[in-house]
Amino acid sequence: MSDVLSQYPEDALDKLARDKLDEIANVRLPRIVLEQEIATALGSFSYVAGVLSESRPPTYAILKLLMEATNHTMEAVGFREKVLGRTDEVSDWVGSGEGLSDRKNYELYRAMVRAAWEDDERIDEREGRMLEALRELLGLSMREHLLMEHHPDVRSIWDSGRAYESARNYLLSRGVVMAVGDRYILPDEVRIQVRHYWGMELHDADYRRLLAELTGRQLRDILEVNGLPLSGTKEERVDRIVEGLVPPSSALDQIAISDLKNLARSFDLKVSLSKAELVSQVIEAFNQPQPVGDQGEVENEAERLVKEPLRQLTKEQLHDLLSNFSGNQLYEILASLGLARSGSKSDRVDRLIGSRYSEHTLFNQLRRKDIVRACRKLGLAVTGLKNELIERLCSEPAAQLTETVEELVAPLAATEDFQVREQVTFQADAEALSSAPETPGLDSIKRAYPSLNEDEQIMLALAREARSLNERDVERLASRHGLGWMLPKARMADMLRKLSADNMSPIRIRSTGAANIYEWVDNPDCSRQQLDRWAARDIVDALRQGVVPERHLDMMFVGQEGARNHLIDQLEHVATGRSTFKFIRGAYGSGKSFMMSWLRDAALNAGFAVSTVRVSAEMSLADLSEFYLGLMDGLRVPEKRGASSLSDILEAWLLTMQQRTEQVEGLSTRRPADREYLVQLVRERIQEQLSQLASHDPGFAPALGAFYEARLVGDEEKAMHARAWLRGERSLPNAALKEIGVKGNLEPEQVLPRIRALLEIIESTHLRGLVILIDELELVRRRPHKNTRDRAYETLRALIDEVGENRLPRCLLVSTGTDTFFDDRRYGLASYEALYHRVCAPELTESFQSMRQPVIFLEGLNEERLVELAKRARSIHAQAYEWPAEQRFDDADLKALISKWTDFGGECIDRLPRPFLRQLVHVLDICEENPQISASECFADPEDDPQANLELMRLVGT
Repeated sequence: MSDVLSQYPEDALDKLARDKLDEIANVRLPRIVLEQEIATALGSFSYVAGVLSESRPPTYAILKLLMEATNHTMEAVGFREKVLGRTDEVSDWVGSGEGLSDRKNYELYRAMVRAAWEDDERIDEREGRMLEALRELLGLSMREHLLMEHHPDVRSIWDSGRAYESARNYLLSRGVVMAVGDRYILPDEVRIQVRHYWGMELHDADYRRLLAELTGRQLRDILEVNGLPLSGTKEERVDRIVEGLVPPSSALDQIAISDLKNLARSFDLKVSLSKAELVSQVIEAFNQPQPVGDQGEVENEAERLVKEPLRQLTKEQLHDLLSNFSGNQLYEILASLGLARSGSKSDRVDRLIGSRYSEHTLFNQLRRKDIVRACRKLGLAVTGLKNELIERLCSEPAAQLTETVEELVAPLAATEDFQVREQVTFQADAEALSSAPETPGLDSIKRAYPSLNEDEQIMLALAREARSLNERDVERLASRHGLGWMLPKARMADMLRKLSADNMSPIRIRSTGAANIYEWVDNPDCSRQQLDRWAARDIVDALRQGVVPERHLDMMFVGQEGARNHLIDQLEHVATGRSTFKFIRGAYGSGKSFMMSWLRDAALNAGFAVSTVRVSAEMSLADLSEFYLGLMDGLRVPEKRGASSLSDILEAWLLTMQQRTEQVEGLSTRRPADREYLVQLVRERIQEQLSQLASHDPGFAPALGAFYEARLVGDEEKAMHARAWLRGERSLPNAALKEIGVKGNLEPEQVLPRIRALLEIIESTHLRGLVILIDELELVRRRPHKNTRDRAYETLRALIDEVGENRLPRCLLVSTGTDTFFDDRRYGLASYEALYHRVCAPELTESFQSMRQPVIFLEGLNEERLVELAKRARSIHAQAYEWPAEQRFDDADLKALISKWTDFGGECIDRLPRPFLRQLVHVLDICEENPQISASECFADPEDDPQANLELMRLVGT
């Protein structure tokens, strides 16, 4: 897992961490810690089991192929065809019934599976439990269930044209399958848990090795007991047992205990065990062969058991407490402690109670999220570290906890939950307001920041006192000091905009996933100067790695003044309520991605929301629903540039509704007497606004309403479900959809109306509009199938028609493409005439191009511009590391280096800035670190640079 995660870029790692980090992780974690947190979640049986329980076919084929592949990795290209081919093979085999036992009632089970699928085209949690009970009654395994789902009678229900894409995307988004470069990977830790959940005690190859150790008579007995044909060679019998899905434990159980002991003795395993223990030991030996009898390990285990603390709870109390956990979570505890994991939930509870481990040791095997769920279920507080939660869980007998919960719930039974929670909130606020603590340093904050209102000044003073606040801190402080901030994230963003407008913000905002961290800066002016040095270092780091810097690109931009001025003009144009689109065209290496990054930075600085969508193997543009999900993943706002900002935009809109209501009605959230009435009025105003959105997207209004209600009462799970549906996620269970008042998933025909609804939300906030940047369109041309390319081009055409006809007001759509992408009549844009004619202007002259046409042509770097670019890079390096770069690496040295690259690149030098800048930074690094040497001593021949040669060959090839 660590090998795979180390190759993930920062944004992909943050996205993967979204539903896996503990709730307490509201700080920006170092990358190595973030990787460890993700690896812990993905290696958890309860997490993997939860993902697989909600998965859909052909998940089995996807994971089985990766299990069987060398190093458990396969190329993305052609993977779909392999999965569908394997799915067909399984369906044909199950449909024929050949090789399956004639003593198992597959027909009954298949009928039940089909009935479950027919209900709502999925198997929900309730149906899953019923099928689990039926499997236990019929003696079937989870793997046999998966195969029954592939029977032609059942497959006809779930097998749509998008079945593969839906299953693959779900597994990728949850991290069970990972993507690095152009390959899919099944990490070892995940693979083990998948096998456990599916009841695959051994890989097929290891199972065959085990069966090969048995005699022909023993194989015959196994076949006979399982109702399989007996004839054939030893190899044929082995294959029949494996393919007939006879579990290894069931097969070994047919062997006499004396023969099992002989088998164990031949592998130097213990023999003085019960039959069940012998079977388990032999299977484990073939699963992960390891030396046994290590006395040091035995001594360490004995020492650890001696130190095990005494239990606080009686057996009855521990039984009641363990019963609040799921069977998968109990499995997780047993597996982590090396205890037997088989049996029903009650068997697992009894096994844990009978073990020698304390409650703290038992619960410490689970993730913090699992402990939080148990605490919430028992009515306990859910804040604090994992050890604190475990202590809270174990501090009171489970019976008393249950009585406490019943006492709390009983008075609420006759009243609507929302109204009761509201009333409790208002009472707590009234008490807080009457006894609000003093705010240290408030007077000085009022003098320094007079433009803020009083509650903002209080929060700013508290931020200075605390030095750093996360969102929960802001919420708690606002409640404690009687500020009445019902939407704290939006209130903080509003305060930061006021400070930024006055050019005196002492708060720096950082993002971690969907959460924000607010840090106090003692000297904003000095900090800005210091930030310039670190900004310069960020640029140098990006150039050193051959990537485009994320911010401050003006420092590196040379040329393209006409294109940049025109794009700035387009931002002002769409801010008036119009929409337009642009293509940026240029040869490979001409700076298209650099221009897109510059435009992203410029648009954010100008007050726009921006979304960057990068075409890739996983996001081909062939599906509008996938495009929308990519649009949401890349969504950023000026106050939050490091993570998806959909939640911030929604809360900003809700705050606008609330503030307008306050102004019209003369109410204030700081007055407890006003708040109940204010909430009622705001709810009515939101419903009025949402009714207008219903014409665009019927589900948008109830989902956004549910988001508001959830944020108001602190129901984070409901808010998360509403936000997930609004951003186009397709993995929400039916119960969550019902809770937020919507049905189904986002279909392609609903995407454009959903974007129109989002633009109406944006228009009602402080944002000036939305800029959509689609980069790497060249990858569409490289898709192997014409149908996929055509659907991607059709997506582009639909978007262009929307903005061209002003149906997406306040939206600027910008895409990039190489010359080959535009001109290739077989695979490129020219192959799709419906789009090509909308984009390309008539050719009137070769000497002049109008910026007002849909396509902007980028100018390449000539030698003069390359010199200027090199000088800027040298100046930035000097600023980043505070050294006299211009003296140590003067203009003569710089021109000498450029001359080497000009001789190497010839006519293509204008398109090789990336490898040139990488070597330039390398030379500057060496000169700065070694004052005794001259710059010319560090020059290397470009022909010896593999990356430069690769890019030159690519240019020559194009």
